[in-house]
Amino acid sequence: VPLMNRPRIQAVVPTYDNRDELDRCVTSLLAQTVALAQILVCVDGSADGTLELLARRSRSDARVVPLTHLDGVNHGRAAARNLALARLDGDYTWFVDSDMDAAPAAVERHLAIASASRVSVGQVEYVNAEQNPWAGYLNTRGRHRYSQGASLPETQFTTANAVVPTELVSTEKGFDERFATYGGEDIDFAIRL
Repeated sequence: VPLMNRPRIQAVVPTYDNRDELDRCVTSLLAQTVALAQILVCVDGSADGTLELLARRSRSDARVVPLTHLDGVNHGRAAARNLALARLDGDYTWFVDSDMDAAPAAVERHLAIASASRVSVGQVEYVNAEQNPWAGYLNTRGRHRYSQGASLPETQFTTANAVVPTELVSTEKGFDERFATYGGEDIDFAIRL
């Protein structure tokens, strides 16, 4: 695809006290086969050196953009993701969890699906499933029960690894911040989509 015809993709990565995994995540996002326009890292009150890490990252690559709440307090994943709303101006928004290490062609595969069906929800495979029974269980639940490329019900939409047209994210005004604890905001967002 000629450079001028490539879609502009921005990653939105909420994070809270997850510096080391976030560092690996950002490295994997910068190594995508289709270059991301920006990586909007939404820091949700972290006090573990995340902001210092992101300051270094953004100095070496301007695509890494740290965003924070004015009060520096943890408000939950929905509010963290919403920090990116005012910055979204691309064709697609890729929601990524900060503990994810994306395969090099992940966004390329998402775009192939999203260009046909508008939204692409990717799997998240827990690499410690052999040692951690909970991770092993999660590898068999939810999105994992559907074959690759299958149409998913709203209840299986997760922002751990999903590409959505930015116009839809903006139209729906992001995530309902009343979901301050883990879960619920993804399904609410999917139903509104």
